[in-house]
Amino acid sequence: MSAKKATPTWSAVKTKLSNFDHAGLICLVQDLYAASTDTRTSLHARLRLGGDALAPYKATTDRGLWPDVLQQQGTSVAKAKKAIADCKMGVVHGRWAG
Repeated sequence: MSAKKATPTWSAVKTKLSNFDHAGLICLVQDLYAASTDTRTSLHARLRLGGDALAPYKATTDRGLWPDVLQQQGTSVAKAKKAIADCKMGVVHGRWAG
């Protein structure tokens, strides 16, 4: 029988992060920044860099619900709902908190 490996938790990650020095944390954040557009957007919003942090979510919602019929774009309620859900997750997790 094989033993199941436990999935790491936030508590385990937090414990490991507490051992990082300043340079190590900066390097980690840089890697995360480069790896994901969502993470990059979250960091920009959290650090109040650039313009409206919610603009990408608003644009996706608008495009999904009110497509440009002259350019033969179709509606995509699923994409609009996903953008709204992603935006809510950002607000809930404090990414865009003041």
